[in-house]
Order: sequence, then structure tokens, then C-alpha cells
Amino acid sequence: MIKTSKIGEVFKQKLAMQYSPVGFYFADKKPEEAMGFNEPGNGCIVPLILASAKGKTVAFDENSTSWECSAFHLGYKDWIFTGIEYFLSHGGLIGRGCERFVKTPRLAKRYVESLRPQEKTRGVAVFRPLEKFSDSEKPEVVIFFANADQLSALVYLLYFDAPEEENRLVARFASACGSIITLPLRYARSGEKKSGLGTP
Repeated sequence: MIKTSKIGEVFKQKLAMQYSPVGFYFADKKPEEAMGFNEPGNGCIVPLILASAKGKTVAFDENSTSWECSAFHLGYKDWIFTGIEYFLSHGGLIGRGCERFVKTPRLAKRYVESLRPQEKTRGVAVFRPLEKFSDSEKPEVVIFFANADQLSALVYLLYFDAPEEENRLVARFASACGSIITLPLRYARSGEKKSGLGTP
């Protein structure tokens, strides 16, 4: 069996990728070399995930996930914040502007409910470049930061053994961490052969 670290090296080399593929998994404790936020509220976690694609190990637990949406998408919380359905649509939210991404609050609430983690997360969320994985570590999700040509190559590989299928690549309305963490993790755990296309 090919080692995870070797797979990371091959992808980066063969696709001439600027950034390493990032493996994501949950661990019992934070790796000693990991960087991350020390407390909640410091900003979006996606720039730190990009730092992992540049060679760093990054980790978060339920007390250091930064924004509420990050805690939700990593599975530490059952809901993002009270009134998220108005934030995503319109009306009735004090202290926050409304984004008008979704037509109505009812539709927005239903959408967030569809993303709700199926089980509460325990432990530490770890993001590490694939080529730095040890033999005992196994990613649940792999994240690629790719340009258009590299994305095209990845799509071809995705359909390599099933060229007639139509649903292996999913481009859903979602936040960055929803599209690169929550949805792919759900697909992986349910055994679905799907990848999510996201924009960080």
C-alpha cells in the first residue's frame, strides 16, 4: 500500500502544485508542532488551513476554533448563532448586517439544518500537509488548493473509474469551511464517492 506521505508528494509533483494537499483528521491531543488560535474570536480558520498547504501543521479544539461558524463546521457546536437564518437572508437581526444570500429566513434555516454535524466532535481537528503524515496517521478528508488547470486534472482523476457518473463533484452553496470540511467529511463518513468544490 502506498504511504499517505508519498501520495502527497506525487500529487504535488505531478500536478506542479504550488501548495501541498492537506489532510484533515481528528486526534486525541494537539500535535506539539501545531499552530492555531489560542482562544476563540480571532478570525476565520481558512487562512490557517492555507498555511497548512504551505507546510505547517494546524490544529483547533472546541475552545480555540475562532469564529462561531468555524466551531459549527468542525462539529463542536450544534448551531452557528441565534438569527443565522436572518443573517443569510434578510430582516430581524440586531447588530449584524444581512447578506441576502438566501431568499427567505425559512429557506436559510432549513439550509443550516442540513449542514448540522451528524455527531458532536470530540478531540482536536488537525490539518497537516499530506507529505508530512506519519504511517499511523490517516486523513478523513484531503483538501487541494488548486488553480484551474490543476482542478481540471483532479476532476479527470475523480471520474477515472466511473466516467459515466454525474455526481462525484458537488458545488453547493456553502461557506469556505462548510465546503472544504463539513460536506466532504459527511460524504466520507457515509461512504459516498463525492468531492466538494469550494472557494476559500
